[in-house]
Amino acid sequence: DGRIVNLRALAILLVVFGHSIIFYQNGWSLYTTDYKVPVLNLVKRIIDLLQMPLFFSLSGYLFEKSYRRNHFLPLIMKKIKRLIVPFVAFSFLWMIPIRFLVRYKGYIGKTPLEIIWNCTVLGNDNGHLWYLPCLFVCFILTYILMRGLDKLIENTTIKMGILFVTSYMFSYFFYLLQGFLGVEIARAVAIYWVWFCIGFIMATYCFPEKFLFSCQIDSHYFSQVIFVPKPPPSHTDLALLPGYLIAFWFRQDFLPPT
Repeated sequence: DGRIVNLRALAILLVVFGHSIIFYQNGWSLYTTDYKVPVLNLVKRIIDLLQMPLFFSLSGYLFEKSYRRNHFLPLIMKKIKRLIVPFVAFSFLWMIPIRFLVRYKGYIGKTPLEIIWNCTVLGNDNGHLWYLPCLFVCFILTYILMRGLDKLIENTTIKMGILFVTSYMFSYFFYLLQGFLGVEIARAVAIYWVWFCIGFIMATYCFPEKFLFSCQIDSHYFSQVIFVPKPPPSHTDLALLPGYLIAFWFRQDFLPPT
């Protein structure tokens, strides 16, 4: 579908542009600049709200077909090969050595075990590589939950409703887990698994724009009440935009198939 290709391109451009202006974002504490550019700060905050929900929703959307075709073990092995192997390779052959060479301040005073386990594996300081294990966890959680629902329930709408509600409610569980155990990867799953499930649900209905707009609910209301788990307090003022992302995504006349 040409729309999926277009959205992938959009997501990649958002990530590249967003990281090019990250120095001007309020709250960014690594390699800071003395210059303040309020416009770029605002743009970066908007991009932050769009880029990762878009990536995870696309992954969930495409995963729906893989879920139907694959059994658990072959799927796990495929995802390990595509996500965990690159994560381990880039962590230990690139990121950690480079950080040691540049005397990365986050590693000062930490033992090698702390760097490997706490910083890298648990995701408390693994840079942008957090996305790979987080996506892997989303695949596993969705697969296990859907297999259970498929065995117990025949009605598709009920299954999709349970999937969404479960991912939404688990977001709070993962937030608590992150605060109790200090596992940063749990925070990432808390934020983005629900978006992964939204993509999966949309793919299940085949005609997502009809499913979305038949609800007759303004997308602003979608974003604040239904679709978005409560974000960290520092991001509450940005909670309205993901609903517009969903509306933008599934307007067939906006991104026509090629």
